[in-house]
Amino acid sequence: MPIVQPRQVPVPTMIIMGSLDRATPITQPELPGFFAELANPDKQFIIVPGAGHMLDLQKPRLRFFTEVVKWFSLD
Repeated sequence: MPIVQPRQVPVPTMIIMGSLDRATPITQPELPGFFAELANPDKQFIIVPGAGHMLDLQKPRLRFFTEVVKWFSLD
């Protein structure tokens, strides 16, 4: 986990991870608590099935790009 206090993160936050990520596995026990403690209620946690750590370079990258575009959309 990064060296950060989630309660001190005031901005909207999206965490997006690959289900097969070995560098930062989604099974980290700290992850659910970290996400829950983020200060801003505008937050999203997304797991991209079949992707690893380099989401933008792997086959499921379309899902990654779609989620990022939706996050930054003004709709």
